Amino acid sequence: MTSKKLKVGLTYDVRDDYLKEGYAPEEIAEFDFPSTIDALEQVIRDIGYQQRRFPPYSTLIIFLIPFPILYPCRLPCIKA
Repeated sequence: MTSKKLKVGLTYDVRDDYLKEGYAPEEIAEFDFPSTIDALEQVIRDIGYQQRRFPPYSTLIIFLIPFPILYPCRLPCIKA
């Protein structure tokens, strides 16, 4: 019997993306550095999970609409 690996989706907001759009550093203080995202991704893989990066939250909904993984959904979810 083979066990399936847990699939983990990683969403993120990278500081550099917002700086390029003209946000001030104090406006994006809670956002991540690329090295933080890379480290999280590596840890997820190291513990044996499948990992996939999703685009920043601001574009995530547009990215996910065509994916059937939203159905069925136990939590409130967006249905196109």
